[in-house]
Order: sequence, then C-alpha cells, then structure tokens
Amino acid sequence: MGSDRRHTMARRARWVALLAAVLSCMTPSAVAAARPVAGRGSPAWQTIAPAPALPFGTRQVGQARGQVSGVIGLRPRNPALLARFATAVSTPGSPDYHRYMARGGLRAAWGPTPAALHAVEHYLTSRGITVRAVSRDGLLVDFRGPVAAVASAFRTRLATFAVLGGREATANISPVALPAAVAPLVQGVVGLDGVVTPVPALLHAGTSARTARPATASAAASAATGASVPTACPAAGAVARQQTGWTDAQLAGAYGVDPLLRSGANGAGQTVALFELEPYLPADIRAFDACYFGATAAASMASAVHTVPVDGGSPAGPGVGEAELDIENVSAFAPGATIDVYEAPMTAGGYIDEWNTIIQNDTAATISTSWSMGACESQIATTDPGLQQIENTLFEEAAAQGQTVLAAAGDSGSDSCAAGSNAPVAPYLSVSDPASQPYVTGVGGTSVTNATNPPAEQAWNDGAGAGAGGGGFSAMWPAPAWQLDRGVPGALPPPGGRREVPDVSASADEYRGITIRYAGGWTTAGGTSSAAPLWAAMLADADSTPACRLAGGVGFANPALYSIASVPAEYAASFNDVTVGNNDEYGANQGQFAAGRGYDMATGLGSPRLTGPGGARGLAYYLCQPPSTARPTVSSITPQVIPASGGGSVTLTVTGSHFEAAGAPDVAGVTVGTGPPTPFTVVNDSTLTVTAPALTPGDYDVTVTLVGGQTSAPSAAARLAVTNDPNGNGASVPVVAAVSPSGGNEAGGTVVHVYGSGFTALGQVPAVTIGGVAATVLSATDTELSAVVPPFAPATACATHTDPSTDVCQAQVQVSNGYGPSSESTILPELSGPL
Repeated sequence: MGSDRRHTMARRARWVALLAAVLSCMTPSAVAAARPVAGRGSPAWQTIAPAPALPFGTRQVGQARGQVSGVIGLRPRNPALLARFATAVSTPGSPDYHRYMARGGLRAAWGPTPAALHAVEHYLTSRGITVRAVSRDGLLVDFRGPVAAVASAFRTRLATFAVLGGREATANISPVALPAAVAPLVQGVVGLDGVVTPVPALLHAGTSARTARPATASAAASAATGASVPTACPAAGAVARQQTGWTDAQLAGAYGVDPLLRSGANGAGQTVALFELEPYLPADIRAFDACYFGATAAASMASAVHTVPVDGGSPAGPGVGEAELDIENVSAFAPGATIDVYEAPMTAGGYIDEWNTIIQNDTAATISTSWSMGACESQIATTDPGLQQIENTLFEEAAAQGQTVLAAAGDSGSDSCAAGSNAPVAPYLSVSDPASQPYVTGVGGTSVTNATNPPAEQAWNDGAGAGAGGGGFSAMWPAPAWQLDRGVPGALPPPGGRREVPDVSASADEYRGITIRYAGGWTTAGGTSSAAPLWAAMLADADSTPACRLAGGVGFANPALYSIASVPAEYAASFNDVTVGNNDEYGANQGQFAAGRGYDMATGLGSPRLTGPGGARGLAYYLCQPPSTARPTVSSITPQVIPASGGGSVTLTVTGSHFEAAGAPDVAGVTVGTGPPTPFTVVNDSTLTVTAPALTPGDYDVTVTLVGGQTSAPSAAARLAVTNDPNGNGASVPVVAAVSPSGGNEAGGTVVHVYGSGFTALGQVPAVTIGGVAATVLSATDTELSAVVPPFAPATACATHTDPSTDVCQAQVQVSNGYGPSSESTILPELSGPL
C-alpha cells in the first residue's frame, strides 16, 4: 500500500485488525494477569477477569436488583503435579497405571490449603455475602448476596439486560477484581454474567417428535421380550425408514456391540453419568426400552435410571430432547448399566456445580455431556472468563480418579464459533469446550451410509447451516503428552503443538439420525450429542468385561486409545479409520481438516469397532490388555540444548530402554519433532545415537518407534531445546500464540492482551510493535503481557489489504526480547459477502 493512500485512510474512521504471530485471532483465555490497582487506600486490588462480552441483541434495561449468586473457583495446590498424576494413572506402561486417587482424595493431596479456603470465605462474609456451600474437594465456593454487596466485593458494576427471546438477566459491565491478598487464590468467578446460558448440541432432521406416530401397545409387545441385544419394534423401524435414519439395533450391530451384549458384557455393574441441564419424561424412556428389549426388561431397566438434582435440579417437562437422546442411546447400547441423570439449572453456576457434583460423587467411571457454556473456546473466554480454567482442574480430578469424560465436539465443523449461524464466524477455525479440554475425550461425528459391520462411513458434513462434526486445534490448550505420540499416523500437532479435536467419532448425521422416543412420539435425532453417549455406553460395556474388571477399568480413556492406535494391527482391529470427507461446513477453508489415514481433525482416530466381524477381538479387548510389545522409553538426551546452527553437525546420545529385541536392534525410526525420520545408530538396548537435523528455534520431542509400531511417550526428558543463542543457554525469541481483542479503532488506545511464551527473557521488559509501530507495554510475565495499541500512522505496515472500500488494515503483532522478535504469521484474506 502506498503512502498517499495510507494518509487518505488515516483521515477517515477505520479499524486496525490485530493478527497474532502464530494462531491468528484466537483467545486462549480472557483472564489477564493485570497489574494491581490502587484502591481507595489499602488494600491494592487485582483484576480477575475483564467484563464479559455480551451476545448480539442484548440490551441494558436498568440497574441490577435483588440477589446475585455465583461460584468462586479456587486454585489447587501444585496444579502441575495434579496434571502429572492424572496422566500417569491413565497411561499404559506407566508404573502408576490404574493406581487411581481415592474418592475425596484431591482435597488432602492437591486441593486449596485450609488457610486459602478460610481467606476466601472470610472475605465474602466480611462483605455481607452468604457462603452457601463449599465443595468437598475445596475447589468451589458458592455464594449469594445483595447486588450492592456483590458489586462492592468484586469491585464491579452490575446491570439488568433484556436478552433476545424476552428473558431478563443480570451481568457485570466492568471487570471483576479482588484484593491482592485474595486474588492469587482464585482461578475465576462464575455466574455474575447471567445473560449467557448453556446450550446442547442436538439436531433434529425428521418429523417433529410431538406429531410423530406414537408406538402402539401391540407394536411394543412385538419386540423381543428380554432380548440380550436391542431389536427395534415396528414403530421405531418405520420412523427410521421414513426419516432415512438408523435404529439403535442397526448401529449396535455396525459398531460390534452385539457380541459383547450376548456374552453378558452389557454394562452390568457400571454406572454412566449423564450431564443434563433439562428434564426428561420417564414414560419416554420406558416406551423406548419396551420397544427395543420388551416390556419385562423395560420394567427392570426403569429402576436403573436415577435423577440426581443439583442446585435444585431442572423444572418438570420434556425439555428439548437432549436428555431423552442421551439416556436412550446409553440404554440401547449398555442395557445392563445404571444411568445417573444429573440435572441442574440452566445457568453458569448450575453448569459448574453439576460438573463438580458428578466428579466429587465419583460413582460413574464414564461421564457423557452434550452441553457447553458457549459455541467455542474464544466465546467462553470472553463471556465467562475463568470458566475453562476451573473446568480443567475438575477434569484433571476426574482423570486422577479413573473417570472418562466424553463431550460432544460440536456441530459446526471446523468453525465452532459459528454454531447457530448460516455463515462462518471469526476466528473461522475454532473448537468447542469442553471437548477441547486436555482431560476430556472429544467425540466428533460421522455419517453412516451403510450400517454393515464394519459400517461404511464418511466425515459428517451436510453443508452451511446443516451441521458438520466439530474438530480442529485448540487455541486454549497445548497438545497433551498422549496426543503428541508420533506413533499414531496423522497425529501431527499444528505449529505451537496445540490440542487436537476430536479424539474419536461416531454416527452424528441428523439426516441419517438414530431413533429416539421423545414427548410421546418417535423421531430421529443427530449431532455429536448423539455420538458422545454412544461412546459412553460402549466404554461401559468394555468396563464390564472380565479383563477390564480385573484391570481396574479403562480409566481416563485417551492415553489408552492413542496407545492402541500406535500399534498398526491393534488400530485396524479397534477403529474404523474414516478416510472420506472433511468438516469444513462453510467451505471457507475447504479441505483444511480432511479425513485421511490414521488420526485427522475431521473424525479423530475414527469410530469404534468394539468387536470385529463375528465377535473377533476389537477395541473392548485391547482397552484392558497390557501392550503386546514392550514400549520403548527415552530417559535422557545429551546434549539437551543445541544452537540452531548445529543442525546436521551435532550428535545426540539418546538413552532409554527396549531399543533391542533378542539382542538385535528393534528400532524402526527416530524422529525429532514432526520432521521426517533422522539417521540413527543403535549402540545397545539402552543407548542410540542420532544426528540432529536442521531445526528452527523451539522445543522438539525426540521419539523412538520400534519395528512393531510401539512408540516412546513424550516427556520433559525426551525434549530437545533448539535456541538461537549461540552460547546454547536454551533462550529463544518469543512465541506469540494469541491476541485479544483482535481489533481496534485507528485512533489507538485499545489495551490488548498478548499470550505466548518467552516474553521476559534475560529479565527484560519486552518490546511490542503493531504493524511495525511501537506499542506501550503496561505489564508482562513470561507468558502474558498487556499493551496499548498505538494510533494508525503513515509508518504502520499493513500485512494485507484485500478490500480498500472497508479501510481495514491487518497488522502483525510482534514481541521482542533480548534475542530478537517473534516470527510473523500468514494472514488470510478477509471474508467478504453478505453479512
């Protein structure tokens, strides 16, 4: 862009778009580490969260009145150790595998200290706020108080808003702060914003359930009485055919469930917890079970479905059908399991309290949810700051106890922020929470085109507004150790090593939906909210096999799932590897996340083969078997830090175990990072040497893969640091992961938060430029900083300018430390067309 044009633009109102250097426009957290702000006298205050961003159409109608409720999430002691323990007890081959934490053990081992809990409680009560409850693990404090007291205690302002649909709600309109003595104890405050409420991921494509033909007594009676496998009655079968869907019996056969059920491994002795924020009609569940298993079995199965209210539960009524879908999917695929249906009010406080209750109760090895507090990570970060951090601690607790949490990955394909829209929504590539959480199994969607065993499937994608399976990389979380395992084909985390979603998939296409009984009639339903409970039921079946009972259950499933997928023969027997289609619902990034061999971000590892054709060994068998081959380990790398200039000339010595079999080398390959295999020499069973390839500065996992496919697990000891510091001290230029907000006016003055790493190398305050113009740095830690955007000037460098009529300048954000500036990213053109 020429300087004359730039001066012309500067005279008119315009916006400067801020693009991060690595993950453009992503917001991993809206909880900024703000500077202490002097209050009126003492004490100093510290910002906990910015004011929430309220949805389009929300209108302030007055001052807040009455009482306000909320939940404070406290920080655990030593969260890194908690995460390490949760991973160790879940990873096959680990010395701590399946040595779960006892129920209620978190508070003593990793929970907040008694002093921290007392300080938070005392502060609330001293400000006239009632502490309603403290969770048994000490992580959550529920409170309620008058508007004035709550506003004063959190140094914020509260107002009443009219929400689209006629509802009124209270929300804070300024940041939330706490005294500096209390703020470091707190992860977040949930519930002050009552405008945004949880939503399910449920899609109907067929006839309205309330007008669908109800099952008659004769139809239900014609079902097999006491059948061990689901057999559809005529009414369900007819609706499935009319609405081009599948019966539960057809999908159970396609995924290899029937042989397990016939053997008695039908979920007996197992409990599945369903996370619901709405009621259901017990009569629907009884009619469904009578259809598929007969009236006698249905009467017995009804006693195994329990409603567990949280915070008063949900109101009576049929809901929108999400609860019926979840219960009936589990009932059909795991008819012997106990089903605990947790119900809380449809609020942010009810949402987080329900998670905490399920996990504290620790009665269910498998938990399924199809609900979210927002469409995508960045929306939750701006509407409920701190919520995702609180969730993460709770899910770590669940994994440490040996629980698997399965979450629907969303129904908007690679753009979860566009949920409910017919057009893409920035940041265009986004994933859904809680499916993207590191200690959650994200469940994506497929379209079953033929319910054979194994089924014919492709990535679910019905196009704009009709739904596609959620998937992509997280802006919030780094890739967990079990996903970094390079032995899984296709599992190559994107730049920055982000968490990838989904982990697995199952039938979700609403136009080929599964039969459900809802509000007195039969219909079909879909969405990844159908896939998640199917997986929960199948894990309950696996947990009820003799091998899993002996092994202590599956536990948190993800490490075992990826371990199985790292062995080619086991992967082929345990998963349907979906290789057709993509999840780019809006065509904005066609093929961005395409299905392919091995892992992909359209369908994850694939859909389940619980057993193979004819009852052959499948996923249920391998989930609880010890690894078929001893897995290699990497215990150290020497040297562990090398300069970038050393590529091709530095020899690394890798020590570990199982590099030989029967006295002969058994290593098939060694990789450094995501690059191609590097030349190596096996010295003996515990030592090999490898030449470091040419690498740019950063951290790289060194992995060893055996001839049989077993791959070493990533760890700190197996990580090579490459630095542009010629002295080899491990220092490097900064890495920018995200910027929030992602835009501002040309006049400047917007305060932006930049997230990443390496900002304060050598103890120096970093420098920040936006479009090459210096910004004012307000505060900085090694991973977060805040800065004031400078005004647009003739010197501002616009990275792209695709539509001159809009006067938009997209500018690079760069952070520099003592070793140089962060790298620039590729900036995509703006979307254009009708709003």
